[in-house]
Amino acid sequence: MLKKIAAIDIGTNSMRLLVAEVEDGQILKKKKMVYYTRIGEGVNKTRRINEAAFERNLRALETIKEICMEEEVDDYLIFGTSALRDASNGGEFIAAAKRLHDMDIRILTGNEEASYGLLGVSSSLHLQDMLIMDVGGGSTELVMVSKEIPVFLKSVDVGAVRMKEMFIRNDPPLENEIGKLELYVKNKIEDSLIEIATDGEMVGIGGTATTLSSMIQEMECYDPDRINGSRVSHKELTELMEKMKTMKYEERVQIIGLDEKRADIILAGMVIVKAVLEAAGKDHFIVSDSDNLEGSIYAKLTGESFSKNH
Repeated sequence: MLKKIAAIDIGTNSMRLLVAEVEDGQILKKKKMVYYTRIGEGVNKTRRINEAAFERNLRALETIKEICMEEEVDDYLIFGTSALRDASNGGEFIAAAKRLHDMDIRILTGNEEASYGLLGVSSSLHLQDMLIMDVGGGSTELVMVSKEIPVFLKSVDVGAVRMKEMFIRNDPPLENEIGKLELYVKNKIEDSLIEIATDGEMVGIGGTATTLSSMIQEMECYDPDRINGSRVSHKELTELMEKMKTMKYEERVQIIGLDEKRADIILAGMVIVKAVLEAAGKDHFIVSDSDNLEGSIYAKLTGESFSKNH
């Protein structure tokens, strides 16, 4: 039977909505929307969601609930990731979402987030062996897959928003700020991938990976068909990074393919991607437009427990 399911990801940098038409365990059609709500603003330093971010995200949830009603969604599932895991008042936000909008939010562990990413990738790219990299705002999830079976899942506390807030104070960033950021990320990633075999392709999912592909392809409007399966080489990434290191924010927002709401954190995201590529000994990665949003729906369809929201 055909039905509509919505998945909502409350990420550190953005809140994303996927409305999917599903039948016989498969997604037939899908529509994605993104809202740059940055719930993780300052969380790494204060361990709290600040008041402005709290209200901003509650308003976005209200908008998303209205869209779900307009789309006549049969069911929806909502999950939070790194920022809600880390914030001491994450429970207060979840309670407010329930009280004001009757929406039940589940906070995913890093491993759950990584496994949903794997399910999403597996639906769009048919690879037996791969290393999946999901660079988010607060953390980076790494999944090693051998013969279609996950053999290693790791959530690393390096994300584009978190790293930007920790290391970059100036615009454009100072050389020593970039140097400290690169060294910190390199050590964190290498510690996470030590002694892990990285056979097969590397696959990038999430906003940082898709944005890099969009920038390299000089995409005026985001086209998921052109993104999915595209390749970003180490050489292309390095050249783009070197160019952007000396740019001010006002210059970065002019780059075709880069959303202005991501322009302040994209350089930190690129540093993370480059560190993963180098630690894994890869010269490129493939981009998947399908990620943990699609993965969460497939998990639900195969029996993963999510509470029904209406």
